[in-house]
Amino acid sequence: MNPFDIFIPILINPLINLLLTLYHLANFVHLPGELGWAIIFLTVIIRLLVYPVYASQLRGQKTMNMLKPHLAELKKKHGKDRRKLQEEQLKLYKLHGYNPASGILTLLIQLPILLGLYNVFFSILKGAADQAAAHLNAAAYSDLLKITTLNENFFGLMLSTSPSSAGLSSPLILVPIFTGLLQLVLAKMTQPAVAPRTKNEASFEDALASSQSTMLFLFPIMTGYFA
Repeated sequence: MNPFDIFIPILINPLINLLLTLYHLANFVHLPGELGWAIIFLTVIIRLLVYPVYASQLRGQKTMNMLKPHLAELKKKHGKDRRKLQEEQLKLYKLHGYNPASGILTLLIQLPILLGLYNVFFSILKGAADQAAAHLNAAAYSDLLKITTLNENFFGLMLSTSPSSAGLSSPLILVPIFTGLLQLVLAKMTQPAVAPRTKNEASFEDALASSQSTMLFLFPIMTGYFA
């Protein structure tokens, strides 16, 4: 049994039914390329739902950046006593309401949703239109949500065609390019400012900063490649 199967009834099927609802709404108001609009609306809704988690992550980054000078002072004062250093760091985190594990927790909350969203898009667009419609109808909660056909044309672009299979001459190649660029802009916007540093700070922090700078560009490149 695929471990991801547990998410089908609690996450993937609800997303499919929301997509079907948006598809019917787009069709009702006569929007051209209703599947494309349904995907856009679904993506916006998901982003709005996870925004509180994302905003919490940004606040945590801001707080951590503010605490860096204080952490440096604690390291100089209690550097030889690791237990005391950890105790003072925890007191500082508690005083400012910062959870060191918040970054991992926010990722764990968002990751299943984003994987479920990807699974929905991939499963309905990888086959023929009639197969995709049958797959969606199999997960529909009501006959009112079922569809007889699936229009994959979105302003002249076939949504079932990937940029890699379309070739460099296709406008679809702009999708991974803009995806990577937007990821880079987002990473730049959310990157905390560098706190003032002293010459005596450990070289480990220099290595960490270099690693973070590398990841800043690596993630957009990976995102563009996967797109």
